[in-house]
Amino acid sequence: MTRRTAALGLWLATFSLSAFAEDSPRPPLPPAEAMEKTFVEPELSGTLTEAFGGFGKLVGVRLNVDWPAMEDAGLKASDRVAVKAARATGGQLLDLVLIRAAKKGKPLAWYVHEDSVRVTTQARVLYRRWLPRALIAPEPASRPALPAPAATQEIVFDQTPLEDVIDFLRTSGQVNIYVNWRSMEAIGVTRQTPVNLRASGLALGRLLTLVTDQVSAAGDKLNRVWWVIDEGVVHVASGEALNTTLRTRVIEVSDLLLVAPNFKATRFATGRREAGDQTDGGSAGGLFETDSDSRNVADEDTAARRQQIREDIVAIIKDAIGEEMWQPIGKGSVRLLGDKLIISQTPLGYKLLEEAGR
Repeated sequence: MTRRTAALGLWLATFSLSAFAEDSPRPPLPPAEAMEKTFVEPELSGTLTEAFGGFGKLVGVRLNVDWPAMEDAGLKASDRVAVKAARATGGQLLDLVLIRAAKKGKPLAWYVHEDSVRVTTQARVLYRRWLPRALIAPEPASRPALPAPAATQEIVFDQTPLEDVIDFLRTSGQVNIYVNWRSMEAIGVTRQTPVNLRASGLALGRLLTLVTDQVSAAGDKLNRVWWVIDEGVVHVASGEALNTTLRTRVIEVSDLLLVAPNFKATRFATGRREAGDQTDGGSAGGLFETDSDSRNVADEDTAARRQQIREDIVAIIKDAIGEEMWQPIGKGSVRLLGDKLIISQTPLGYKLLEEAGR
């Protein structure tokens, strides 16, 4: 896995391919089902643009490729790739393309999102899809819902003192809001700080964010106002005050530690041919002695890849909110113990992780 952002949809051109589906043509399948469909002797070759386009046409899915992330991983749309399998599902075939295309130590990944299949780096898959959700997953007893004060109620604050705004949100949202006024006064935010806001139909959490953002001006993470939910209470305080005590979370991340399957029973071909090669049957040779440069996925060092994933998970979490929030500079720590992710961080640190995951 490598690092970091933004999915860029792209319709891609088709290329020369040879593939035969086991089943007769069917109506388009949902992407998740299409990726499970099995193909006999599927073959993809050409530039990455062509290979992705051909894959989408063959499997019957729309492929969104995160080209900025791919470029960060050292790849270009014009890079060439070729794979061939005796038998593979759509998901296995795309795994092969990504394994073949990836630079050393910078693996790629795909996942189904709504009506398309997205291709990016493994790091972005972890960070944007699974990891933030796992980190901020609430415990029902400690993280109450923050409803809208009223579905159709328009809220207007016009030079309204912050203390009155908090009282209104506390009453209308029917939640326990504790304000650390002393910590806020230390950064220039008082009970009388004026708030100007007009909104309707917003959840209480969103309203609190709009208010705290407005009164915080341009302060850094420690010198601005935040709201967090800690032990069932909504706390409003300065970042400094929320960065004092540690909370530890243990998160099951076995799904994040999986590596791509090795497909040991399948013959694959790389499609590379030297000048003068007389191999029969088209553009791709076998994985055997006929192609010394080809790689069998079964020979991948899965232990090394798994270790790389573990290291990247820790690095992604730390990078999300800054090294200054982690030891030895800050208070937080993160480590993997087996398939458990153990994070110790302050309420501010968890708030920053939640913001980074949006």
